[in-house]
Amino acid sequence: MRYKLSFYALAGEPKKPKGLRNWIRTKLGEPPVLMSDLRLQNNINVLQSHLISKGYLQAAVTGEAVVKGRTGHAEYKAITHDRYTLNEIKFPREPTALNNIIRRGADQSLLKPGIFYDIDVFTSERERIDNDLKERGYFFFNPDFLLLQVDSTIGGNKANIYVKIKDLTPIEGLKPYRINEINIYPNYNIRRDSALRLSKPVRYKDFKIYDPQNTYKPQIFDRLVFFQQDELYNRADHSLSLNRLVNLGTFRFVKAEFRPLDTLESDLLDANFYLTPQKSVRCLCR
Repeated sequence: MRYKLSFYALAGEPKKPKGLRNWIRTKLGEPPVLMSDLRLQNNINVLQSHLISKGYLQAAVTGEAVVKGRTGHAEYKAITHDRYTLNEIKFPREPTALNNIIRRGADQSLLKPGIFYDIDVFTSERERIDNDLKERGYFFFNPDFLLLQVDSTIGGNKANIYVKIKDLTPIEGLKPYRINEINIYPNYNIRRDSALRLSKPVRYKDFKIYDPQNTYKPQIFDRLVFFQQDELYNRADHSLSLNRLVNLGTFRFVKAEFRPLDTLESDLLDANFYLTPQKSVRCLCR
């Protein structure tokens, strides 16, 4: 007994957006699923793609719609064959600084000989490599710049994996960046953006602090912002700085922006921290 479908049919088409009839139809009832809505080939493709992503590289899926009277259903059949495992993982050998970092991290790789072929593991490996590079200054690198080529022709249901950098990777993603200026805007408001930028900053150690009202003592940012001039950008300092600024509880909005210098040859980033204070701010200038 399909009671939800019965309630749906019993209520009929409601004439008002509210009322008992509408409540029965939407809360107790459920519209019928029509065979005309069945996307058989799409479902076959999805099932086959999922099996291949999990290492069943020779999987084949078929499907058919079966109709009996006024009801119908879909039947799918999957022939998986054997699941593939990884044989060798080969990292790039070209003697570049970027490739050297990737090779040095090979012992931390998630791709191990003998494990099952799995696209999810490949994705995690690309993210791991990207994180290693972000810790060493490669601010503009992206996991999509990595190519994992699969050779499944070696036999024995095994596959070799070749980790490569894509040929079309932009030049910005291939070089590490260092921190140039560190600008802090502790009273940032988008309506006063241009005025703040034109105001005279206070220089404290490696920071330029744009705080015309002297609301905050400069020393406080030395404990909150973990970047120094001329050091390589790294994601850990980026995250730690944001966490410290947020957890201070003084700022309603915290934003970090890393902007490269205009010249293509430059490998420098300006670090800008935009801090919007709470409506009532306790003075931290003493």
